[in-house]
Amino acid sequence: MKEFLGLKKNLEMSEDKSRTLPQDNNVDEKLRKEIAHLIEEELSEAVGQEKMLLQRFEEIFSGPLPHPKHLREYKNIDKTYPDRIMSMAEKSQEHKIFIQRTQAIGDFVVSLLGWATPTGIAAYSLYQAAELVRDGKNIESFIALITALGTIGGSFYISKRLSTKDSN
Repeated sequence: MKEFLGLKKNLEMSEDKSRTLPQDNNVDEKLRKEIAHLIEEELSEAVGQEKMLLQRFEEIFSGPLPHPKHLREYKNIDKTYPDRIMSMAEKSQEHKIFIQRTQAIGDFVVSLLGWATPTGIAAYSLYQAAELVRDGKNIESFIALITALGTIGGSFYISKRLSTKDSN
């Protein structure tokens, strides 16, 4: 930077004496290249310092609790705030665990009902078909048998289709 200011001062002094730049194009071109080089160095240093400052002061914090610095500031406001914030975070975590456990139980019950309902309908239809055959009603027993097999086949097809979608 000092070199740049010195070149600028020399240029100003030459302008004061003659009010024109030297006629030698080589000197003029040399001076321009030196000034451009110095400006480029200064800018690159400034950009480098700016990047370094951004990296030095950038801080990211994520989580259920505030950053420890912020927690200390809360303590300056009221001494009970950090304890209250901690207990609130603990209660929130317990609640999330309870919700996840309840959801897991609910998913199990739904899957069990998804299996038991068509199986129960099919078993009942097969029982009714056997009763109708015993009573001599062949057409009705055939319809009950088709219903039972359709229920079993349909539930098998849907379970295979859903498992194929899940694997993709």
